[in-house]
Amino acid sequence: MILGLTACEPKVAERGKRELAEAAEQIQPNMTTRSEVAALLGTPSAVGQFGDKAWYYVAQRKEGIAFFAPEVVDSHVLRLTFMGNVVDSVKQYEHGDMRDVSFNSRQTPTEGQEYGFIEQLIGNIGKFNKQRDSVQ
Repeated sequence: MILGLTACEPKVAERGKRELAEAAEQIQPNMTTRSEVAALLGTPSAVGQFGDKAWYYVAQRKEGIAFFAPEVVDSHVLRLTFMGNVVDSVKQYEHGDMRDVSFNSRQTPTEGQEYGFIEQLIGNIGKFNKQRDSVQ
């Protein structure tokens, strides 16, 4: 019975810095530099797609019970944008700001045609290497 109860204990996985909200208070727009941010928070979790004008710091907490898939319980994202070498803006996103994204499972069509089994068999005739007689 004790083993059964311990299996129901949630497994917790934390990633990123939990102190993002406190660190965001120390970052002042138009005053804090890139190097000061790096000293305070370390390297960013991600950078903007077009250059390094935006830095993203992500912290996440997941909990899972027994064999069930872990679920995101709490998450924080800190987005810093830079104007040159100085912080331009600081934006925080909480777990409630998250939105579900549905992925499109369609495939992009390719040029050409698909061959059936018979077409593949006939098309392979003569494409194999002939065995060469080697006398040594």
